[in-house]
Amino acid sequence: AIAPRITVEDCVVEGAKLSGEIAVASEKPHLKGPLQVNSANCEAADLRVGGAKLLTDITFGEGLDAAEGKAELLTGTVKAANASAKQLSAKTRFTFRKSVLAVHYEAAGEGIAAPHFRAGNLKAKGWVRTAHDGTNLQVDGDVSGQNIGGGPDLDALLADVQKSSAQTLAFPLIRKIRDGIAQETRSSTLDGSFLVRRNANGLSFVIPRASLRAGSGQSLIAVSRVQALNGVKGLAQVSGNFARGGVGLPRITGR
Repeated sequence: AIAPRITVEDCVVEGAKLSGEIAVASEKPHLKGPLQVNSANCEAADLRVGGAKLLTDITFGEGLDAAEGKAELLTGTVKAANASAKQLSAKTRFTFRKSVLAVHYEAAGEGIAAPHFRAGNLKAKGWVRTAHDGTNLQVDGDVSGQNIGGGPDLDALLADVQKSSAQTLAFPLIRKIRDGIAQETRSSTLDGSFLVRRNANGLSFVIPRASLRAGSGQSLIAVSRVQALNGVKGLAQVSGNFARGGVGLPRITGR
């Protein structure tokens, strides 16, 4: 099936093409094949996707109340508001039975840029589990990345602070911090893990461990046992340990 142009509210998809196979075995439908689009543009969300391809291999239950299979997504350049990525990709394996969804995912982004953040690449893999119509949700994963650093707005902010501190004792310290961030985040590496839970008691976010290391091997930021809890009454609680350092940067520890 080919659709040169699809419009849904303010979103426009160009060059959509679905070429796959649909079969039924033992009263269970099976869908296998790719969906491709040349571009997608949503004005209200300020979202633009420069091409995408979705590969599916899904088997449904007899009454379409269950499913299992795998899917793989690959995109071209993605721009959302002030953030962008040269490429996004994801691979999933999933099962859905008796209102319980379990998804194993592997996701990656290349050339990620935002006003206060940049990354040469970011990767995450783990599990997403939901139950009881999505009331209970758990997402866990391991995260890694390379060339992690601040974006242009962060450097501009430090430059303004440095300029305003001229002819003061703070000037050499701020200059040293700015130069240290630029040098130490080059070839930096990220490694960590996380866990998100949502249930009737509220939302919790846990980082058992995470570290950002400079190309020199120096630890720039390290956190452990970080927990953020947001109960049903909206009362937030945050706890954890952190340490920061690096060549030319002040060393700070706390909890």
